[in-house]
Amino acid sequence: MKEYRVITDFFAREAFWHAPQKSFTFANAYSEDGGELVVKRTRLVRPGTLEEFNSDEYVPIPGNHVVALQGEMEDGEIIVSGLLDVDPEPTEAEAAFLEEQFPDGFTDKVFGTFYQNKDQENFHGEVPYQDGVVKVYLESEAGVVALAWMHDDFSMFMQSAKKQSAHDLLDLANDWGLDGWDEEEEEGPYTPLTEEDFIANLTPMSISIHELEDDGSEDDDGSEDGDDDDEGDQDPANDGSEDDDDDGADGKGAVGFRFSIDYMAGDMFWGHNVNIEGLISDGAVVFNEADIWG
Repeated sequence: MKEYRVITDFFAREAFWHAPQKSFTFANAYSEDGGELVVKRTRLVRPGTLEEFNSDEYVPIPGNHVVALQGEMEDGEIIVSGLLDVDPEPTEAEAAFLEEQFPDGFTDKVFGTFYQNKDQENFHGEVPYQDGVVKVYLESEAGVVALAWMHDDFSMFMQSAKKQSAHDLLDLANDWGLDGWDEEEEEGPYTPLTEEDFIANLTPMSISIHELEDDGSEDDDGSEDGDDDDEGDQDPANDGSEDDDDDGADGKGAVGFRFSIDYMAGDMFWGHNVNIEGLISDGAVVFNEADIWG
């Protein structure tokens, strides 16, 4: 067993990304048994089940951070067997690399700091939501205007997106649930999900925002966005244009934005996630039909 010191990727969405029998994240540099720092993007893998990683013993690993761990290198991946220190003092070489990989960005006085992810050509930040945060990816700095429109009542905006997703996918979720149901194993017949059940299973992962080039239409999907808005879901964030009295995004000159929300969906779609896209302009929202992905 060897000792590694790794520098985790700045844009790691969470400590470890879960897969059925293992979890993983990425490091952008590492050293082995006190050797020189190797600058190479490397996957860190922890074997185990989702339940094991959600246990009280699970220790998260932060992004853009030095972490000391035990493991073995196999096929270019570090198989992690244990954590030694999640906050060691960086060496001189590690400190220089941490400063180098720290990205440029901008700060909005309402939504905080967004860092530029040059590999993906976007800006990355977070918005508080319920007991946690939602990751936000902006194509440009102008995307904070859309956030301001959404944030007039962000909880209502997110609830409307969930309701539209339930409207579009509830029947499909019940089809999947019935197909995978074993009455003998489950000790009874399948109970269909309700809209409330569906919504409760959705956990937001991220929102991506892209600025429209024209007057609110977009060649690939803007003309069809109004098909599924007959349940009142197109105005969850109305009057968002009035929130420019104390933020850095007053909406002046902005035409509109396309957004995409990704949700984890529990076991409704056997591990697949839910995505819903739409348009927002001056606080008025129109959703596209939701779909599953992943």
